[in-house]
Amino acid sequence: SSDSSQASATPQDATPPAAPTGLGARAGDGSVSLVWNNNGESDLNGYIVYRSTTSGSGYSVIAGVLSSSDYTDNTASNGTTYYYVVTAEDNVGNESAFSSEASATPQDTTPPAAPTGLVATAGDATVSLDWNDNGEGDLASYSVKRSTTSGSGYTTIASGLGSSAYTDNSVSNGTTYYYVVTATDTNSNESANGAEDSATPSAPVTIPYGSIDFDNYTIGSYGSQDVNSSSYELLDNGHTMRLYGNTWKTIPLNYTVTSTTVIEFDYKSDGTEPEIGGVAFDNDTALSSGQTWKVYGTQAWGITTYDNYNPSGWTSYSIPVGQTLSAGSYTYLVLVNDKDSGSGTNSYIRNVRVYDTQSVVDDDDGAPGYTTTGSWTTSGSSGYNGGGYQFANAGQSHTAIWDLDIPVAGDWKVEVMYRASGNRANSVEYDVSTPGGTQTVYKDQTIDNLVWVTLGTYTFNGGDGTVTLDAAGSSGGAVVIADAIRITKQ
Repeated sequence: SSDSSQASATPQDATPPAAPTGLGARAGDGSVSLVWNNNGESDLNGYIVYRSTTSGSGYSVIAGVLSSSDYTDNTASNGTTYYYVVTAEDNVGNESAFSSEASATPQDTTPPAAPTGLVATAGDATVSLDWNDNGEGDLASYSVKRSTTSGSGYTTIASGLGSSAYTDNSVSNGTTYYYVVTATDTNSNESANGAEDSATPSAPVTIPYGSIDFDNYTIGSYGSQDVNSSSYELLDNGHTMRLYGNTWKTIPLNYTVTSTTVIEFDYKSDGTEPEIGGVAFDNDTALSSGQTWKVYGTQAWGITTYDNYNPSGWTSYSIPVGQTLSAGSYTYLVLVNDKDSGSGTNSYIRNVRVYDTQSVVDDDDGAPGYTTTGSWTTSGSSGYNGGGYQFANAGQSHTAIWDLDIPVAGDWKVEVMYRASGNRANSVEYDVSTPGGTQTVYKDQTIDNLVWVTLGTYTFNGGDGTVTLDAAGSSGGAVVIADAIRITKQ
């Protein structure tokens, strides 16, 4: 037979690549990294990545066609589990079956920023910490770490703190503590340590009555040795002066020195030993070794009777300067930290009190030291120190009051002086007011003319103390005499 009609055909590749193998998914922070084995087909065009939030179904394409066997999904949300499969596609569009499924749940692994602005404030057996708030939306808490070594050795003393403040009550006075703070987010990511701050807790300084408040004076320079007029700072509300470098400081105290004048103060030095640490009195700013008391230092200069400081904290001094100085007014009290090299040494001087261990309150002084109630008459005869005295009728409502203004706390002997005579009461009531109560003493004013008569020794607080002559409680004569009271430190 004859040939049939002609027919033609072009064969096509309809065989897809094999499904990729070895798919693995690794969670990151807001991402999932995928990797799988390379397919071996020579006509491989690339790979397609599918994702679902349901295992085994609901896949949608998120990437393709990829030339390499890895992919990072940066559209993932932390906390959500994602299920992935991969297909391979050849050059004519044949797509393989899905690979085996792999899943991952991305998590927040980014820690908060390290807290800033830490300030440690020392108290009495306590340290208060405060720092700036972190701004992260997922911030969960703060932790406080502490060490006794700067820069290392921190241990956590508080965690889970919801606010940017903390008070450490587990400290000992006199020890320096170093602190850092970290921040933690809701996924337990902890920040690096914030900047360190330190504090040394200490017991509050007890300011005794009569202590000089340096804030009330204009601090000046003394002598050519003072090379830096600003080499000092005031602490403890003005009752402590820290001198550093080579510095001598004047305080215009204008005190009248007597034979019973003393200066009391606490001294402490840290760092390098000064050449001279101590105090002085003067009327000008020229150095005077005979009016300077050295308590610490390497240089043999000044009065060294009290040169016994041991550098182990505070030492208290009581120096009877009136036994050395000429009586009279002195313009300046001088505080000394001499160090010609000008650096590396500190002297601290606190609770400075200058007072007389013996003083007299006389009726001639008037108020506020001496006041009266009732009716008193000033005599024309002489009394204490050649001055006058007053008298009133015994058994009537008249009082004379001496305000002792005790300069420092302690035991003080109280004495009275009067002009004796036969018409005086022989039982004159004196009421001595002390912190422990009022004690009554009776004296015979017919005897002991113009001599000091002891009423007793009493314990006073600084600033306390009055003696009251009560005419109503006096008897055995016509009149009572009010003249002078003397106090002497015991």
